[in-house]
Amino acid sequence: MKMMPTIWLMILFALVCSSCGTMSGYANKYSKVQKGMSKKDVKELFGNPHYVRFDDYIDEWEYRRFMPMEDGWSVVVINYDKQELVKGMVTFFEPHIKPVVHNSLP
Repeated sequence: MKMMPTIWLMILFALVCSSCGTMSGYANKYSKVQKGMSKKDVKELFGNPHYVRFDDYIDEWEYRRFMPMEDGWSVVVINYDKQELVKGMVTFFEPHIKPVVHNSLP
């Protein structure tokens, strides 16, 4: 029975370490994005975008990754010029917003 807290502590440690490796791997990917890269190059790094926005003025791809240890999303938005080459990038953290549940019963 005394082994149980030790086992839980080992599991927690393993989860924390694996989460850090995942975060740094993702950060490593977007640190490789350079101005002038093609959409093909970006797709090789991140895969297909989660969201795409475009019109006459903008063309951007958005990638998201949920970070459970931080309880939120790491977001990368990549902007392209008319030649479909990277012209800019924005990265930010978006906290996970938990829905408010109202009990309608009296």
